[in-house]
Amino acid sequence: MMSGDKDRYSIAAFIIPNEGTIIKTPKEFIDDQHPRLFKDFDFMDFFLFTFFGLAKLINSVVIYNSTRLLKLENKI
Repeated sequence: MMSGDKDRYSIAAFIIPNEGTIIKTPKEFIDDQHPRLFKDFDFMDFFLFTFFGLAKLINSVVIYNSTRLLKLENKI
């Protein structure tokens, strides 16, 4: 436990997957009682959408998945 007598330094480390990485729920977590909540998505597409798009003002995950619903409906 920190006592406050010494300086403490923290480093934030963030990992960004390689371009083309698909983010998806592991199959082991999906069954009849626990259906998939979100469709698979390309991380870089989502990152660019949230960083540059209107997503700064709204719930990014819901909007991103909603806009892709028609495109992905036949791919699952």
